[in-house]
Amino acid sequence: LSYNSGETVVVSAGTYTVSFDDVDGYLTPLDMDVSADGESVVVTGAYYRADILASEDDHGLKSPRGIAATSRYVYVADAGNSRIIVRDMVTGTWSTLAGPGTGLGQFTQPLGVSVASNGDLWVADTGNHRIQRRSASTGAWTAWGSRGTGVGQFNAPYDVDVDAAGNAYVADYHNSRIQKMSAAGAWSIIVNGGVSAGRVRFPSGITVGGNAM
Repeated sequence: LSYNSGETVVVSAGTYTVSFDDVDGYLTPLDMDVSADGESVVVTGAYYRADILASEDDHGLKSPRGIAATSRYVYVADAGNSRIIVRDMVTGTWSTLAGPGTGLGQFTQPLGVSVASNGDLWVADTGNHRIQRRSASTGAWTAWGSRGTGVGQFNAPYDVDVDAAGNAYVADYHNSRIQKMSAAGAWSIIVNGGVSAGRVRFPSGITVGGNAM
């Protein structure tokens, strides 16, 4: 799901369809995003492709999941290859931004990506049970979290998004909760697990519009 300029666009994995422009023919679509100009629609799915921009044949994608687009760049969480790849929309070239591993700036089956308003790239490093951020100004990576149930710990975080104020929100999948990190760096649990209203079970995605989740 993506939020762009007041419009909400939804991918329905259960019916194997995408309803936006002329994009169709997906087997279990998993994520999508819309570029800042509202024109470029990008979808990832179980056909091992990121349309409209890539396919398994031209960049070796394997189970691409999260995706985030800006006016120039498209970032893809290539989960099966444990890497983050990026396409420059101006030059048309793909490159690997970060590869597999457990060190800072490395990933294990990342599932979610988001670009903040300041250009920082946020990644749900699912297999390493942490969140990582790449500074747009310096290119340096910062990581938060480890496997656990405490505040600021994660058990397979599936997705991350950032609001206009710089607060980060994380879908902490196996802990069945939503965590928030304030722009000042303080973690809190804002949604707990359960089946009643206002609670979640195994949240797999999160999208923030403006300052609202």
